[in-house]
Amino acid sequence: MNRRGLIMDTKKENNYENYICVGSSNVSNAMKMYLKEIEEYKMLSAGEEVELAKEIINSSSVAKEKFINSNYRLVVSIAKRYKRDSIDMLDLIQAGNIGLIKAVEKYDYKKGYKFSTYATWWIKQSITRYIDDCENTIRIPIHLHQRINFVKKKKQELLNVLLREPTIDEIADACGLEVDKVLELLRRDKNVVSLDTPLKEDEDSSLVEFIPSDADFKDVVIHEVEQHNLKEKIEELLTGLGEQEQQVLRMRFGIDDDDPKTLEQIGKVFGVTRERIRQIEAKAIRKLRHPSKLKQLKHFY
Repeated sequence: MNRRGLIMDTKKENNYENYICVGSSNVSNAMKMYLKEIEEYKMLSAGEEVELAKEIINSSSVAKEKFINSNYRLVVSIAKRYKRDSIDMLDLIQAGNIGLIKAVEKYDYKKGYKFSTYATWWIKQSITRYIDDCENTIRIPIHLHQRINFVKKKKQELLNVLLREPTIDEIADACGLEVDKVLELLRRDKNVVSLDTPLKEDEDSSLVEFIPSDADFKDVVIHEVEQHNLKEKIEELLTGLGEQEQQVLRMRFGIDDDDPKTLEQIGKVFGVTRERIRQIEAKAIRKLRHPSKLKQLKHFY
């Protein structure tokens, strides 16, 4: 999927210029080209959404791409509400696209909710997080900025091809860089690394999605998004620890399997004493308690 992956009502009055730039005489050429290219994609009926959702469950990449392409119109209409003079509209759209992809991956048609309603919350949170990152940017040297942009470009290319967030290993391979170097560049500028970037391809395998039929939909989706974001933030913080420290904390608190292990159990896995595991755990927790780390979790409490 390329940048065209975006929408399309064939009716002239629904051309995307009307969604984004009503009353504006300063529509960029890039935006005009983008809107023109995406007009070939048609909206889905409720029945078509259900059929595609069923195919996606069976790992159909074609169905997933069609579902995504047909809903980019929603992304554009939402991105319009967050227009900023300091941020290019196409960048806002791309940020929203990440949320859309996540919504398509997580949508459960059996719950009976409209996809557009469900996806709106994912798209909004992706756009607002991008804006927050942009508005809190710390200036970095130009040579580092160029390297970071290179990684960002490769990451976006992988996202377009894979229709999912690429892993750190995949990004490193595409860039021809060591994983540690990619992580360093991503940490230097939070605008570049999406918190949706998984460390492993099966990053979502341990997530459990459950939406009670009698629950208030808005509250449930907001909770789901917040829980997902919290998990991503924890994953991001863990990457700052050594590999052994990460493994010990994951097992100690049941991060991956919701099954916390005792010091003795973990010690047997590593072939060391429980006291040694306690020392590793204490050292890792001290690192996570640093004010700079705690500040990143403030939003969730």
